[in-house]
Amino acid sequence: MDQTTHAWIAVRAIALLESTKADENLVSFLLLKASLPAIGAWIPELIDDKRGGSKTQHHVLKMLPAIKPSDNFGDRFVARKADLLKRMAGGLEIKKFLAADTSLSDEWWARPYKANPRPGQNFADRAMGLASTLRDLLVIGDPVLDILVPGRVPFLKDTPPDALARANQAALYFFMLSHFVADACMPCHCDGRKLCGDDEGLHRELEGHWAGIVGPAFDDAALTGPKAPATEELIKAAKAVDARAGVRFPDKVPPMPYERDAWLEVVDMARASFAVMGIIVPEALCRYDDEATRVKFGQAFDPNDPKKQKLLKDVTRVALHDAVVNTAMIWLDTWKSVWKN
Repeated sequence: MDQTTHAWIAVRAIALLESTKADENLVSFLLLKASLPAIGAWIPELIDDKRGGSKTQHHVLKMLPAIKPSDNFGDRFVARKADLLKRMAGGLEIKKFLAADTSLSDEWWARPYKANPRPGQNFADRAMGLASTLRDLLVIGDPVLDILVPGRVPFLKDTPPDALARANQAALYFFMLSHFVADACMPCHCDGRKLCGDDEGLHRELEGHWAGIVGPAFDDAALTGPKAPATEELIKAAKAVDARAGVRFPDKVPPMPYERDAWLEVVDMARASFAVMGIIVPEALCRYDDEATRVKFGQAFDPNDPKKQKLLKDVTRVALHDAVVNTAMIWLDTWKSVWKN
């Protein structure tokens, strides 16, 4: 997903938390910082800019199935459809989409799958790291944070002000967290075939399609420039994207499933997104051991094929809806973990 889409996802997650009255204090805090997602939600992509390069899209959990007998991944890496959907949070569009699908066979779901991202790439690890860091950071917040986070830490009254976590810092971490959650909802980030490569047409054009739906109101220049919209206008603009994306958000942010955390939820989201990619480009069209790209965006979503166009709308709805809902859910769980057992 590009910078525009990541910014919209974060802002729309704030709007969802607000409209569902999920947590008054968390909403108050995020609304104060609603102009920062264009920066915070894109920070994970800036390491190459700092180094003088230009590569992006490093955050993946690209899976491949056991293709030959030596690929003995074991039962640990099998995720049958019924089990996977049962584990994941409620209210996600991907659960309905996969439950209704008949193109992926029971044999497909019975095969073990495994990803081998390079160190620092695994977005489940990155999401869990930020969620854990935020939980600790919010305990020693500056006055803006401290008044919103329930409970008190007695020694803070004697702590030097410059040692306290700044509200802006915490907000940037929340928006960085949204980046990794959103990437798990992007099917191309979860499929190890060459056709899903970061610089391939299918990947780039699908992200470009979503950016076109989101529109220029969430470009970094629009959100951070001298004519940046007021928070109320920004929330309104975020909601206006819903109709174009074909999404309808729930009346309540789903709770994190019992005894789950950000890592488990993001891993399962990636596993489900990998299945979505298997529907977009079936194995019969491009094998998992095929080094050729072959299938392009215009083939996967043929503009002259009504079924392929419906698939594009479904994939768009599923990915954008679940990126927002999962972000809101994991933010809320992280915030509440500071003061609730």
